[in-house]
Amino acid sequence: MQFIHISIVGEMASMSSLFVFILLFQVFQIKAQIKNVALSKPTNQRSTLEGGVSSRAVDGNTNGVYNGGSCTHTRQGSPSWWCIDLQQVFNNININIYNRKNNQGRIRGFEIKLRSDDQCNEQGFRSATSCYIDTPPTVQDVYTIDRCNQQPSRSLSARTVFISVTGILTLCEVEIYTAQIKNVALSKPTNQRSTLEGGVSSRAVDGNTNGVYNGGSCTHTRQGSPSWWCIDLQQVFNNININIYNRKNNQGRIRGFEIKLRSDDQCNEQGFRSATSCYIDTPPTVQDVYTIDRCNQQPSRSLSARTVFISVTGILTLCEVEIYTGCDMRSVI
Repeated sequence: MQFIHISIVGEMASMSSLFVFILLFQVFQIKAQIKNVALSKPTNQRSTLEGGVSSRAVDGNTNGVYNGGSCTHTRQGSPSWWCIDLQQVFNNININIYNRKNNQGRIRGFEIKLRSDDQCNEQGFRSATSCYIDTPPTVQDVYTIDRCNQQPSRSLSARTVFISVTGILTLCEVEIYTAQIKNVALSKPTNQRSTLEGGVSSRAVDGNTNGVYNGGSCTHTRQGSPSWWCIDLQQVFNNININIYNRKNNQGRIRGFEIKLRSDDQCNEQGFRSATSCYIDTPPTVQDVYTIDRCNQQPSRSLSARTVFISVTGILTLCEVEIYTGCDMRSVI
């Protein structure tokens, strides 16, 4: 009996070791997927002084000594801004801002603004959406921002990121991290309640975000109460993020839209009627791109589903629907 007892303990120890090994392997695998998507990307800033060009903030060098040649520098501005075009939309990004070693207080009270397009310029700054304000103002060597604290933004999802401050802006490095995630909606089966003007449901998952209807990449329903569009992801995904690309004209049609979820493949009228409400655009807004990363309706708490419905009273037009799934950055950083 002793031999048997020893054998069982040994097996349990081996299994425990194997479990720890697998867990560590998964963690390292997740971390290996995390990438600084800001590195060497196109940048711009409102002005430049003392050779502190905007590209210094994405050169991979976090040296905070200005004479080291790796920090940006603007003139006095109200505000002064710096921006980066990430060249594609990323979801759930984390931003690290490396401050300079001296004159650290200049960045106090900075603001982060976001855009879903490539307008990394003065015009883009003025119409960008405020996401985060350093309030109350702080002085830190490195600022880490992993979520917005301003409405209507809820998450750090963007293509173009602005950092601004009143006065002189100096950045010694800006790192933007994201997990390598997959658009699981691309080319998946879709359906909608009705079709008008050739705006078939599959256009919303063709990979083309062009918002001009005549470009041939937007859906179009008839008037409905409500009109709905749906996608079958062909398996259940947890903690998904949804980007909805609006059309360029008649943008207000989608105001007040609703997202409903199912765990099965009922992408049809019957499925819509019994699906669970997850998110309502309330108060109704008009945006170029809507980013939804969590439900705001009970009893749903998270965006976990196989079939996703988007509906609105009236005509529904979607120019692209992206559904991403991947790592929660806050769980690995």
